[in-house]
Amino acid sequence: MLKKILSMYKNNPLYVILPILSIITFSLWLFSVDGYIVTGIFILLFFVFLKLKLPKVYLLLLLIFSLPSYHGNFKILDYEFKFVLPFHTLSVFVGSVYIRDMIMRKNFYKGKLFYPLLAIFIYSLISVLWSPQKLVSLNAVLLIGVSYMSYFIIINFNDDEHIKLAELSVILMTFGLVLSLEIFTIYLRMATKNSNNIDFFLHQIWDNPNLFAALYAFIIPISLYKYRNFKWNLKYMIFIVLDLLIIYGMYLTRSRGIYLGAAVAIVLSFFIYKFKPKITFIIFTLAGVAFFFVTIFIIVLKDAYPGLYQLYYNVSTYRILWYEVAYNNFIETPFNAIFGTGVKSSVYYISQINHPHAYYHSFIFQIMGTLGVIGLILYLWSYVKMYGIFKDIPKQYLLILVAVFMHLGHEIVDIGFEYQYLGMFFYILVAYVERSCMFDKNHNLIENNLEIEKSIS
Repeated sequence: MLKKILSMYKNNPLYVILPILSIITFSLWLFSVDGYIVTGIFILLFFVFLKLKLPKVYLLLLLIFSLPSYHGNFKILDYEFKFVLPFHTLSVFVGSVYIRDMIMRKNFYKGKLFYPLLAIFIYSLISVLWSPQKLVSLNAVLLIGVSYMSYFIIINFNDDEHIKLAELSVILMTFGLVLSLEIFTIYLRMATKNSNNIDFFLHQIWDNPNLFAALYAFIIPISLYKYRNFKWNLKYMIFIVLDLLIIYGMYLTRSRGIYLGAAVAIVLSFFIYKFKPKITFIIFTLAGVAFFFVTIFIIVLKDAYPGLYQLYYNVSTYRILWYEVAYNNFIETPFNAIFGTGVKSSVYYISQINHPHAYYHSFIFQIMGTLGVIGLILYLWSYVKMYGIFKDIPKQYLLILVAVFMHLGHEIVDIGFEYQYLGMFFYILVAYVERSCMFDKNHNLIENNLEIEKSIS
């Protein structure tokens, strides 16, 4: 048995390290191990990975699996910073290794999103000055920085660090299984206590159920890539069972936003594969613009058409209240319209209507309300650059585009696409496609992908 494991490790360490990381992560969460101990364990694993001289991409894998191991808020000056202690502590260690590597190589590839992301980060930092809760806003800027760092890490990967798409599919499937096992455990705990209070138990998971659910948008579409060379054999039958468990885990989150995201992904998949990605971007953009202006129309005319407003209120599960707060702040003063009320100032303004939420539940309204017209322009710039990355991608990367649209479809009516750690996953995928397309031109990655697919078939 040990010889077989060592043989697997020599052939590809990934398929030995993945199950070990999964067991460690789930066990730490299951037994509610203290956050400082969890952090210490992952930092120890970090140094073990360095000692084993594993490719540095494994450090990023370690960072991702640290996320569902524990959830706790780190307090500074009596304010609860939204830091997942193991995850964000480890991000400092992992980031420092990659930054040192880039400095040693004396080269740095900016990527197509470099200037938009830099501008958004700087403007978000400046907006802290007029935010009503400066520590909340500063916290948001720091988390945005972690997300953007992930983009630059991936875009500057060495050629030998590049993960093949078939490997990425298996990684995300394994990560999805860990998430689903955790949510199955939550429901089991609820059943053993004969309780029907699902919301109470869902909030005992390591983070907000909507944030937890949003991760499935990244996992499910890309995990399907491993079926590209499908055969009726035991291995693929096991894959099907495992993926069905992941999909069921997504369903159990009870997040309407992720259900909508899945519906958007299914519909847009037809256009992605039938037509070029350009057409899909146009359709999605028009749908987003229509949602925005229809919502504004209903808010402005709510006194004239109260029935229509009530219908929207019911369908959106009262989200229109938050959209209305964002809109009213936007039009209150010319300063608010141009500059916004400060990054993540939504926490303060939503609290004024006695709602325990931190976000306007739509990334469009969030940007408009907190960063104003300038923020909308900067994010539009970023979106256009992202379109440039995806518009002519090879067919093998289309499932990543499906994942991107599933996530954005979710975030139009829910948590923001770069809120907390979600931005890390989002920008990893965007950078992965950009870096892979560069890699294709120089090293014929398509053939390498096909070889790796056959190895796991």
